[in-house]
Amino acid sequence: MHQPLWLSFKTHYLDKHDLTVEKIYNSEYSHSDAYVVAEALAEFDELFQRFRFCHIQLIHRTIGLDAKSLKGRGVDLLNEGQRVKFFPELWEIRNQMTDAWGGTYGVVRDSIGGH
Repeated sequence: MHQPLWLSFKTHYLDKHDLTVEKIYNSEYSHSDAYVVAEALAEFDELFQRFRFCHIQLIHRTIGLDAKSLKGRGVDLLNEGQRVKFFPELWEIRNQMTDAWGGTYGVVRDSIGGH
């Protein structure tokens, strides 16, 4: 499911407009349509992670975390899903920007409108 979404985003927002995730979030940041869609994808990713967390808590509360699920698989499989991101590029850019800006603490980024 997430691959078709990413490919559509890449085709219609990145490739079509010669953009990268870095440009959208940093060097050409303008709160453009591409940025809004990227944030919607990140939110989708985040909400799915919340669902996974709530599901794990439900399993913990009902059958326990060390039990096998009704399908015979260990609950550890659910925990592994917590580490999976649908759109890792949208999360990695945050790491990159934080690392790059680390040497400029206290410096305020110019506003979008240039005011």
